[in-house]
Amino acid sequence: MNYKSLFILRVFFYCFWEPKPGYDIDKESFSYRLSACPGFYIENLETGYYQSLALAEKRIRQLAKNKQSNVYCFLVEEKPLDYPLGSYARLSVRRYLGNGKLWLTSDVSSIYYKGRKRNPLGNVVFRGRDPKTILFEEGDFVEVVRENGVDLAIVWKMPATAEQMETFYERERLRKKNEPRYQCMENLDDTYTLVGYLESKNGEISNRCFDCLAVDVLPTSLPVPGKIAKELRRQLKIAQSAPPDDELPF
Repeated sequence: MNYKSLFILRVFFYCFWEPKPGYDIDKESFSYRLSACPGFYIENLETGYYQSLALAEKRIRQLAKNKQSNVYCFLVEEKPLDYPLGSYARLSVRRYLGNGKLWLTSDVSSIYYKGRKRNPLGNVVFRGRDPKTILFEEGDFVEVVRENGVDLAIVWKMPATAEQMETFYERERLRKKNEPRYQCMENLDDTYTLVGYLESKNGEISNRCFDCLAVDVLPTSLPVPGKIAKELRRQLKIAQSAPPDDELPF
């Protein structure tokens, strides 16, 4: 199927009222929510639409050279022109650091064709990562990019490698209909499993375990305070010691 791509550049900036952000618990947010996690705020203040990746990257270089721009990171989403799709569907996605350096690319398409999993525009199945692109390991502190903020977390599990996924799919192909799935020790999607924590207004701490797309996981850009680092390591041990979920198919 022939199509042209549209490249959408989103630029995230540090919030101007936080010239020196830190991994803090936003206690002011307790007035409208029950708990908060360590992190800082960002805003998507610029969105551009480009006919080629080269033009989008040209704008990235322009902003990266401007030391006064206060950029945190960049995101480029590839979408097909003249093709109906959902708001969050995309062919590929690329994340760039604030200095303009390409950090990570994901070519796993989230576009479905007429409800079918077979997509004429791209591969919707995660086939595993080249180990060179798995940039974190268990115990690393990382930043998780959200729409309007950055959360601090610690890595538990990494995305599966291409070799691991090839082995898994081959075993699935050979598996008989009523046999249980073979165990896969890593994630079956292009995600990291991360652990964080939430702090309530009265100071209570709760564990937070979640999966996050690899392109949304970045290296720490600030020093991690000792108190927060200690708590994240403690929460990782709690998550690791929890009994496995019997409902998982692997």
